[in-house]
Amino acid sequence: ERAAAALLPGRTLALGQDDEITLDGSWLLSEAEEWLAGAAFAFGVSLASGFNFLVLDRADVIGPKDRACLGAFTTLARETGVQILMLMTEATDGQAPAETDWKHVHRLERGTR
Repeated sequence: ERAAAALLPGRTLALGQDDEITLDGSWLLSEAEEWLAGAAFAFGVSLASGFNFLVLDRADVIGPKDRACLGAFTTLARETGVQILMLMTEATDGQAPAETDWKHVHRLERGTR
């Protein structure tokens, strides 16, 4: 629930009887909404299992207006002890997430930093 609240503030994320993911009652989700919902469920599984590690690829599908939620999500991960390796190609606006003392951003070009 906390991951869903961080990634999809003000929205209702649910898993239906047929294991279909719905957001605000709809199963028709945009690519970004699918990614955010999947990340929230993966976070919950990682936390519940005690594995406390996630690899999330394709974060570039999150547009600039929704990218702020990634900050809340990584803060939640830090507070709960879940480590996240988040991968993206170049962000649609060319901006990488801000680096902090606990969040490190590395830009790779042609396979090197």
